[in-house]
Amino acid sequence: MICWMVNILMPLKRELPRVEKGNDMDIVSAENIVSEKKARLHALIQDIAFLRREPPKKPFKLASGELSYQYFDVKKITQSPEGIALIADIIFDMIKDYDIAGVGGLESSAITISTAVAQVSHYGNHPIPAFWVRKDPRTHGTENLIEGHFSLGSEVVILDDVTTKGSSVKKAVDTIRSQGCEVKEIITVVDREDEAEDKFKAMGIPFRW
Repeated sequence: MICWMVNILMPLKRELPRVEKGNDMDIVSAENIVSEKKARLHALIQDIAFLRREPPKKPFKLASGELSYQYFDVKKITQSPEGIALIADIIFDMIKDYDIAGVGGLESSAITISTAVAQVSHYGNHPIPAFWVRKDPRTHGTENLIEGHFSLGSEVVILDDVTTKGSSVKKAVDTIRSQGCEVKEIITVVDREDEAEDKFKAMGIPFRW
């Protein structure tokens, strides 16, 4: 059984009761809401996105190229109204105090997530633009490799849906760094606990899931 974790912090402030300094009851109430959201997203992933096969059935081929009898089809979560709302709320709260220029990652996994986080950030009164990195440069028009709102030399957060070895994320990071930017953090929805964390640590980038 492959271990996996979904670490969820606080939901959007717009969905929380007003918390005043020194009001312990309100703080406890907010923590209860956090626990409920953690449990709900975990349940969605477990019930909808976690797939399992047994021999002699053919194993799943992961993005890393490895074969596994366990697979996380997280796009079933990111493409559902409730799932993407939970993910966007959670990620925004994880980064809402950062002074960053944008959130994004490699196509196609990061497109939906970063766009949703950008929308939530608008309602959270702390706008954070979204971008995404192409696997290959655009062959017409602007011929961009990075699409959306992206500033050269800025600080950004990289997003992903499922991380195994981190190769796809590393490609996005390398592209961003080639533009003189700093990656403040990498956040993924599901970490399969393979090689990604060690890889990102060697790159000097904090990693949360």
